[in-house]
Amino acid sequence: EKGKEGMYPKSQTLMYKINTKFYIRRANRIACVSRRLTGWAERLGARQDSIKLIQEPVDTELFRPLGNKNNGYKTILFVGRASSPEKGIKYLLEAFRSTVNLFSGLKLIVIGEMSQEKELVYMVEKLGIEENVEFKGTVPYDRLSEHYSQASILVIPSISESGPKVL
Repeated sequence: EKGKEGMYPKSQTLMYKINTKFYIRRANRIACVSRRLTGWAERLGARQDSIKLIQEPVDTELFRPLGNKNNGYKTILFVGRASSPEKGIKYLLEAFRSTVNLFSGLKLIVIGEMSQEKELVYMVEKLGIEENVEFKGTVPYDRLSEHYSQASILVIPSISESGPKVL
């Protein structure tokens, strides 16, 4: 049986909450990557002086426009853990099928860890979009900027996200 808010069983969710409150209230320093998480830490009892908001900085030397070389395609880019259900890749693939039927010249590039690649490839084949979807797998960090630069659109179909790191 799933918990009220998430994909873990209720027993694990309860233990997670108890342990989290215990440690958060005793922590000397808590690093949060979004304002939403700082509010969450405060609601769990963290002292305000122990919370530090550390938003992800962007390396502007690495991530800058490089010129679009997409071979005539309009490229839609997904970057993330494609095997994690909360990242919404299955919803993206279903929506992409509808979009491909409306517009020609679209390509979906999927970058990231894909421990369930066979399942995703099967879904792509079943949807009939294999000519328009390319799974790149894990790409080295210093090569990501090339893919971002070539993309027409970056999509984040997550159903749960505190502050996407792909931005």
